[in-house]
Amino acid sequence: MAKLSLKAVLKNFLNHYQTLESRRKSNSEDDLYLKEFLAMKELTESLKNDVHYSCSHGLKEVNRRKNRYKDILPCKNNSTETSPVNSKLSIQQTESFFFTFVAFVVRIVKWRQVCPDFLVRTLKITCDNKSRRVCQFHYTTWPDHGVPSTVQPILELVRLMRDCESRETRPILVHCSAGCGRTGTICSIDYVWALLRTGRLTEGIVSFSSE
Repeated sequence: MAKLSLKAVLKNFLNHYQTLESRRKSNSEDDLYLKEFLAMKELTESLKNDVHYSCSHGLKEVNRRKNRYKDILPCKNNSTETSPVNSKLSIQQTESFFFTFVAFVVRIVKWRQVCPDFLVRTLKITCDNKSRRVCQFHYTTWPDHGVPSTVQPILELVRLMRDCESRETRPILVHCSAGCGRTGTICSIDYVWALLRTGRLTEGIVSFSSE
């Protein structure tokens, strides 16, 4: 099969999106959004039995208390020091790991509100008499069990996040409460945006298929 051009990939995605939206707005019983999410859920369940996506480390007794939620576990093959790193909100058992890997908040040096949706803070981190400064992007208006009203603030946050990363040597840490919904969305947008900028976006990336 011939490789599609970037323009064709984007056009197919927009056509797919418009089909989903038209069904949603017409209140059709054939909810294509729901079908896609259910297909992703089924695929996720099937991957639990795949050795390449083993969650055995998260199930070990020494690590069990580090999991905020019992049904959301890290995959062994994703345990790499890449950027961005996605995470769930730290708990008492994991706070020390947050400092050794990224940062532990002590006090705010300065902050600015870039837009009504998120703040940018410079934090001074101190632990065991060692200090460093960390840039924090705090998105404040993303509702639980909901979505933001517009995508523009998220795109601006991702852009500023990458601008900040270019001046740092440590990886980016992205986290929310569970470490999968909002965090996964930010990481996915960042990843796809990077592929788009470099002309490496493919059909398989922008449309879900369980095949």
